[in-house]
Amino acid sequence: YRPFICYGVTHFVLPIITDIVFDKLVGFTKYRSGTMEYWYSWAPEGENPKLQPTVFCHGLGVGLLPYIPFVRDIRRAFPDRDIFCIEVPHVAMRPYPNLPSAREMSVVVADMLTAWGYSQAHMIGHSFGTFVVRWMLAHEPSRIASMSLVDPVCFLLVKNDLLLNTQRKAHEDPIGILATYLVFRELYTAHTLTRNLFWEQNNVWPEELRGVPTHVSLCGRDFIIPAHSVRRLLEAEAAARLEIARDGQLNKFRRQQQPLKSRERIQVGGDSGSRSSLDAKIRPNPTGSVVPRPAHEVAVGDAGADGPACGGGVYCR
Repeated sequence: YRPFICYGVTHFVLPIITDIVFDKLVGFTKYRSGTMEYWYSWAPEGENPKLQPTVFCHGLGVGLLPYIPFVRDIRRAFPDRDIFCIEVPHVAMRPYPNLPSAREMSVVVADMLTAWGYSQAHMIGHSFGTFVVRWMLAHEPSRIASMSLVDPVCFLLVKNDLLLNTQRKAHEDPIGILATYLVFRELYTAHTLTRNLFWEQNNVWPEELRGVPTHVSLCGRDFIIPAHSVRRLLEAEAAARLEIARDGQLNKFRRQQQPLKSRERIQVGGDSGSRSSLDAKIRPNPTGSVVPRPAHEVAVGDAGADGPACGGGVYCR
């Protein structure tokens, strides 16, 4: 239950404040792509061609307003890159019952990039925003140049930690109590997490990140996700990548050495010297096994009732 005044603040007052701050103070302009609204800030044009832009997806809470310092830091760190900030209203404590599907969200983000002349972008997601990055990875992988996942909730969804900590657990610390009442159990946020969160669509397996440069930032005392388990999972993936790289280098070395050994064993030529060299290398057979025989020599062996015990092409001792 939430009184009407709460939704009056989160649906009317806070969006107006966000619009004023992003427009007047941060220098962004609001646009729409399909069903999605986003803020866009373009870098000043210089002599160099435009670099790949940054796309930021916010998490649970009240939308983009708390992320203004973070967005400013991105602008200062990368002044030569355009920045897109995507709004996800159904996790911003706003009455927004129409949720876009994962594929729809991926398509509108891809259309947004195309409209501004970009084919790829660096995706940044925080908390629930990492799901949006995961949707892009699943449905529009060619649009992702690199990724940054901050406090990701898209790992180990096979465990029950996410829904347990947001919908069931009674937190005792002040931050957990405040987040549970104001955010996690708000009607539309709870509807998103319990009725429209399909773990098989949102879970990221570490193997899926092997083709994409990815930075993952975890909070050691995260009370929503099992951060230590996620860290061990990613460390195991890093070790597996080293093993794969080492095996790849070893196989490459073996392939390079194979022709050299073959040339040492067999000398191809038409003169008798070449044939003698070939015979000398393959004729000794002290073990009694069957070995190749030079084609110009006759097989040696005991003859039985059915003829020679050895056919052409092998030595028998």
